[in-house]
Amino acid sequence: MVASAASAQHRLLSLRECLEQGLENNYEILIQRNEERISDNNATRASAGMLPTLDLSAGYAGSADRTTTKPESGANVVDKAVYDQSVDVGLSLNWTIFDGLRLQTNYAKLREMQRVGNLQTRLAIEDLVANITAEYYNLIQQTIRLKNYRYAVALSRERLRITEERFRIGSFSRLDLLQARVDFNADSSQYMTQQELVSASRIRMNELMANKNINERCSARDSVIWVNGMLEWDSLASQTAATNVALLIADRNTALSELDLKAVKSRNYPYLQLMLYAQLFRRWGA
Repeated sequence: MVASAASAQHRLLSLRECLEQGLENNYEILIQRNEERISDNNATRASAGMLPTLDLSAGYAGSADRTTTKPESGANVVDKAVYDQSVDVGLSLNWTIFDGLRLQTNYAKLREMQRVGNLQTRLAIEDLVANITAEYYNLIQQTIRLKNYRYAVALSRERLRITEERFRIGSFSRLDLLQARVDFNADSSQYMTQQELVSASRIRMNELMANKNINERCSARDSVIWVNGMLEWDSLASQTAATNVALLIADRNTALSELDLKAVKSRNYPYLQLMLYAQLFRRWGA
């Protein structure tokens, strides 16, 4: 029962399965997608201040006074019913018609920031895909090395057994026996070190896939690293220059810097604002 439970917890994953799980659950991707939605929502004319604003204001004030009057004859007269109050309701319209093209510049900046947000999400996805792919093939490589070290340990163990038997019959010297033990210990040490490397690679894979149990036993379904022999340097260089996300983000940052300079220059132009106020209701009373 224990062995079956342990085998049930072991997962054999393909690269596609690792990528799908990582893109769905990785926290950095989720955070970046939320930030992209924020930049999309901010890229509006209203956020840039190009639309008029309508403000409704209301006020109420009241005061109670206690007055005492003293006539020429008779007792003091106290009036407790003096209560003054006022209600005021107004509507104001503010609209910046022209401010040296600063509003248009702000709107262009928001659009550029929206593009940068999209590129940042794309960059995060590409980085995650690259990290998962690299770690997946690293796990394959470390697993192959572990098999080789396991085979080396088996050979060293057999060599040590043969050396011990031949030492007993006097065919080998004690130096040969000690050398065989040193080789066996060295191979065993390398095998245990390789086991730690495989475990570290497996934990890293679980972290990239945002697995709740980072110690979950998983292994790569593939056993061989296939290399594409059809790659050409000139084609890769041209595609990188045209589609590399880091370069595209750098271009967008350059455009944002130019827009910042344009916004500063807009201070040299006159401003034109429209302000209207309408009093909807006003009342005094006692």
